[in-house]
Amino acid sequence: MIEMSESIKNISGAILRFQGLVSGVKRDGANPHFRSKYATLENVIDTARPALQEAGLMFTQAPGAIIDGSLELTTLLVHAESGEWMRG
Repeated sequence: MIEMSESIKNISGAILRFQGLVSGVKRDGANPHFRSKYATLENVIDTARPALQEAGLMFTQAPGAIIDGSLELTTLLVHAESGEWMRG
């Protein structure tokens, strides 16, 4: 579920700008069990960070509860200028 600030006018425009700046992420990880490649979280962050900054966005991530053996992770995306936010 995505939660957001009361207004998302400014963050929506910044996300649109970010989406125009990033075209994809290189698959730099390999899963030998399924014989497939995937983009590691580190690569996703390294690819996205410059475009996020150019669009005036920042993010933080925090661990949460362990559910069925998996760690819950919450990501908060903030528009630096307006303070508008989204998290999920």
